[in-house]
Amino acid sequence: MVSKKYLPTALFILAGLFVFFAIQRSCTLHSKYSELKGQYEALAKEHETYKRVTEEEAAHLRKRIEDQDKIIVAANKEIAKKHERIARLDEELAGLEEKADKTQNLAKKVTLLERQINIWKQKFSLAQGVIADKDKIIFSLTEKYQTQVRITQHYKTLYEREAQLRELLEKRVKIADSKIKGLNFKLGLSNAAWAVIAGVAVLIVAD
Repeated sequence: MVSKKYLPTALFILAGLFVFFAIQRSCTLHSKYSELKGQYEALAKEHETYKRVTEEEAAHLRKRIEDQDKIIVAANKEIAKKHERIARLDEELAGLEEKADKTQNLAKKVTLLERQINIWKQKFSLAQGVIADKDKIIFSLTEKYQTQVRITQHYKTLYEREAQLRELLEKRVKIADSKIKGLNFKLGLSNAAWAVIAGVAVLIVAD
């Protein structure tokens, strides 16, 4: 059993060890917190740069979609015009066919048939134009789809980066909370320990 002579020294050594381990634990938490802080700040800076680039790229891609919309609108207008022209040619063709059927004059009939051939050529050319316009629309729709996929991928990556930042921030908050709780507990325990030591020292001196 420790004699009264060495008891104060032993108590002071125990108190010192307690303070040492408390400081060591605090330093470990502080080191982890500093490491996470560095990671967070680096990632946050990188994220802000990526976010700015993403917004610029997304704006550029949205402009491409708008351009494709204009192409689609223009192509649809052209198709409508060609269909109107084809409809008028059909009416003209029907009239020529009726006249050709009724006439007995061979020369006139040949002329009417040649005019019909010319109308069919125009209709064929217009039909080819309609197909070309529809190809433009298909191409533009494909371009719009692919562009939208790229925009979505950019924002998906941005969301994943933000999730990483939130995770690091939550870890920092937890460590900070642990540090505060731990320091409060150790402060209270340390005060109690020193009070006990002081009490014991007073009793020893009194003896």
